[in-house]
Amino acid sequence: MADPYEELLKEYRRRNPHSWAAYQRARRSLPSGCTRNVLYYPPFPIYMVRGEGSKIWDVDGNERIDLNFNAHPLSMAAGIATLRELRPRVHEHLNSLGRRIRMEVKALLDEKGLRAQVIGIGSLFNILWTDEEVWDYRSAATSDMGLSHCLSLALINRGIYLRAHPNVSAASTGGDVRRFLEALGDALEALKPIIAGRMPHLLERG
Repeated sequence: MADPYEELLKEYRRRNPHSWAAYQRARRSLPSGCTRNVLYYPPFPIYMVRGEGSKIWDVDGNERIDLNFNAHPLSMAAGIATLRELRPRVHEHLNSLGRRIRMEVKALLDEKGLRAQVIGIGSLFNILWTDEEVWDYRSAATSDMGLSHCLSLALINRGIYLRAHPNVSAASTGGDVRRFLEALGDALEALKPIIAGRMPHLLERG
């Protein structure tokens, strides 16, 4: 039987050959192949060339919905300036999409028979792979980061760019949310063998 994690990596490599080549070139001058080490993740990061609205495109021409909050100082400074200009309806849009994602992700986890914590506020959301209620750093640290990484790769393979800080943006649409939830449902089903191997207690027994 094929190793599910190796199958996940195989599909990731198949979809991103030009990012692999860019990573090999970048490593000659940057230790992690990135301008910031936090951007690196195994087996190699994907390299973006442009973005428009809620979509981003990488060097392989793959289009993905961007659900990643970069937290770069430049984006934070621009974000503060943007917040001063936003109207109430924009905040309502962000909060509404954030609430919808958190509720529907939780419902999807329940439907798939998976125990995990869905956290977030406003436009932010995340899945923590623990059956312990999360309310501080110590409880959040019980989450299996390996599963988070596997889920991220599985979603990237399905057209959703989601890394460490998932969020919706003012450019996000209801259609983006639908595509994310469809991809998430497919990814969760595919990851069940990995979850069974790493954290079997997170699988509900039918």
